[in-house]
Amino acid sequence: MTESKDVEHAKERSEIYAEVIDKVISNANYCYDCNRCVNVCPTSLLGTFFPRKLITDLTFLPLEEALEKNNIWNCLTCGQCMEYCPMFKDNVGVDFIEIIKKLRTLTTESETLQCEKLECHHGREYSNLPQLMANDNVVIDNKLGFLDYSNLKVSSKGETAYFMGCLPFMNSVPPCTNACPAGVDVQGYISLIAERKFQEAIDLIRESNPFPMVCARVCTEPCALECNRKDIDEALGIRSLKRFIADWELNNESQSNIKPVKQDKEKVAVIGSGPGGLSAAYFLARRGYKPTVFEAEIYKGGTLRSGIPRYRLPAYILDYEIEFIEKMGVNIELNKAIGPKLSFKDLEKQGYKAFFISIGQQMCLGLTMEGENLDNVLCGLNFLKDKNVTKKQFDFEGKIIGIVGGGNVAMDSARTALRLGAEKVVVIYRRSEKEMPASEEEIEMAKEEKVEFQFLTNPTRAIGDENGVIKELECIRMELGEPDKSGRRRPIPIEGSEFI
Repeated sequence: MTESKDVEHAKERSEIYAEVIDKVISNANYCYDCNRCVNVCPTSLLGTFFPRKLITDLTFLPLEEALEKNNIWNCLTCGQCMEYCPMFKDNVGVDFIEIIKKLRTLTTESETLQCEKLECHHGREYSNLPQLMANDNVVIDNKLGFLDYSNLKVSSKGETAYFMGCLPFMNSVPPCTNACPAGVDVQGYISLIAERKFQEAIDLIRESNPFPMVCARVCTEPCALECNRKDIDEALGIRSLKRFIADWELNNESQSNIKPVKQDKEKVAVIGSGPGGLSAAYFLARRGYKPTVFEAEIYKGGTLRSGIPRYRLPAYILDYEIEFIEKMGVNIELNKAIGPKLSFKDLEKQGYKAFFISIGQQMCLGLTMEGENLDNVLCGLNFLKDKNVTKKQFDFEGKIIGIVGGGNVAMDSARTALRLGAEKVVVIYRRSEKEMPASEEEIEMAKEEKVEFQFLTNPTRAIGDENGVIKELECIRMELGEPDKSGRRRPIPIEGSEFI
């Protein structure tokens, strides 16, 4: 009788083993290693359990070895990983809780541990975790300052922090979304693209950023720099995917589900129609407010229109985005500068209850050197504005153009000067290439277009001709000293190294 039961039990366990492995392989097929589950898992933050590692080990290792490497009893079965997993929808995808439950039935401890549950003062229920919890009093290492951001009462004693209550549930976000200044749900729209739901994908971007088409062309892609795939093979081409769906909508009649809402709240005045002002107005309109954008210039878009060359951002792309924003109920008034003719008090009298000021950087930074007021010594932003908006004609044909600075404006100015016929363009930067604030991509594109670079060089004076037009630039060699407040090494002039 006992032997028969043992055989029956062994058969049952064998069937469970097979079912677990099938479930794991099925789950693993959905996982694309975005690491979102790990980012939101409380025990991952403690370094005691990693959901994605469990999936990987179960896929590639024998079951016994995988269980040795992953303590499944450290899992809280809280479901945070599934809630944030972009591949778990409608009970299909990476079902961590189901996997954990199945695996726990394979151990002799399962009966006692599954029967008892702890409930914290937040009302959440967990499996009993003897390794981490003792009478709801937890003692753990304060790794990477984890507890400093847990919103729990913490008293630190050396490297150990003590706190009462449940393990904290962190509102963590994946590294790509965290790196995005707009906080766009990157995994979300990539998942929708994979499902060929292109309109839904671009609509999801617009939940956080009203300029998906602009960013698809000019964003410096900080999300890709933090992509977890780079630790496996290479980062995803996130901006390229965004560009794909942006171009798809341009070439197909938009059927966006983002519609205007009833505007029954207060009037809000937004000063400036650059990306900040238009974004604020867009989200205000979507929340039922009545935003009006007051723009001092005769064009919409601010620096997006005046400061970014057309070869990078065509005007029709910006027009499309602004038109979409206006359809949400945003009113834009041009040639309306705030000043003597139109003051904040005037706007208050017109019923505006709040003001959002987004006027950007209006002034160019000077070089504070002799001769900077000579003709043809131009500010980068003003030069780009004259080219993009006022359509001023520049006589650069066959000339040598010097660009002072190492940011993206300098790169745009250099490449624009080449397109205006300059014989040679030289970027002069006082630090080394490593310290340049311009994006690596912009620097490489400038090099590909034969822009030359003079590093560790700084201009000291501009020399003009008899007509007051610059003809030469005197510079001095530099060397790098200790880091300054920006974290970059401070450039120091080398005495006697001046040259023309």
